[in-house]
Amino acid sequence: MADFISKLQINAFRGVKDLALDNLSTVNVLVGANNCGKTSVLESIRFLSNPTDIGKIVDIAFRRGYVREDNRAKVLIDYVSSLYHQESNNSSYSIDLSAISNDTPYYCKSEGSLDVQFSTVGEEQKVFQYTTSVQESEKEPFRFTSKIIAGKSPSSSKKKASSLFDSLYIPSNVSYYQTCTNMLRLNFVTFNKSDCMNLLQSFEPSIQDISVMDSRIYLHDATAGILPLFAFGTGLQKATLLSIVMSSVSGGIILIDEIDNAINMSVFNEIFPWFIQKCKEHSIQAFVTTHSSEAIDAILKSQKGAEDSIRIITLRKTPKTHKTIAKVRTGSEALSDRENFKMELRV
Repeated sequence: MADFISKLQINAFRGVKDLALDNLSTVNVLVGANNCGKTSVLESIRFLSNPTDIGKIVDIAFRRGYVREDNRAKVLIDYVSSLYHQESNNSSYSIDLSAISNDTPYYCKSEGSLDVQFSTVGEEQKVFQYTTSVQESEKEPFRFTSKIIAGKSPSSSKKKASSLFDSLYIPSNVSYYQTCTNMLRLNFVTFNKSDCMNLLQSFEPSIQDISVMDSRIYLHDATAGILPLFAFGTGLQKATLLSIVMSSVSGGIILIDEIDNAINMSVFNEIFPWFIQKCKEHSIQAFVTTHSSEAIDAILKSQKGAEDSIRIITLRKTPKTHKTIAKVRTGSEALSDRENFKMELRV
């Protein structure tokens, strides 16, 4: 298996501190109450994949809230610094992540500080300066220091480390259609049309074909005729996106926030077994979040044979210390808890 994470340690990232996730597998489902850290876990993996790529870091930072392009430079420091964990009683910012992938340990530590400097015309400017150290196993750490100045576009560090592993992040607020067209344009050669059609027809049996013309995706419907993908519901758009994604990130890690978004419960028992099977076929490791007990049940029912490739990870924040803790169940354990004890896995 390529690039698979067997253990993840989040010592500091956003509001998550001292969280250990062990015994991870092919499909890892993160569940729990709102604000328990599910999305932060996905973002931490994305960050760890290449912590020296400022473009990816900025992309993660802005995913949680829409900011107009012409206003991004003004608020960039606020968004990037929000990725860092900050203790309430001091002004230090920190990210501390580690993972074991293919038996190789990776470490990333980043320390930041928020200061004020004066421009050449005497104006105050907020500055976020950070120093990052990235290390693979026992090799010499890669270190670099950079800073972001309010009102200015971020500049890439001259020193860059290679990606630790390949990852693709699909946030809950993504535009399905726009992402479909962008990804299909980049991955047209690997796109499996037949596989996509099988998935789409589980949503809508009248779909007969899919075609791409002038960077637009069209669906051929027996009743409605040939229509652009954006004319159909978000469920079909998301199904199309998933089929494109699964044929384009072979050997990597996919991170999907709220995987059940836009998908009707009536097709849960078709789409989730398909998703798990495609992860296995393409050697993809998946980390997904959901709030739906029906989605969890459909995923668990996909568990077949002796190979336990599913993990249900329940996150919870302790009431007094607000520390994030986790219970990791194998698919078999979670299925037994649900069937024998009617146990609620989300809390």
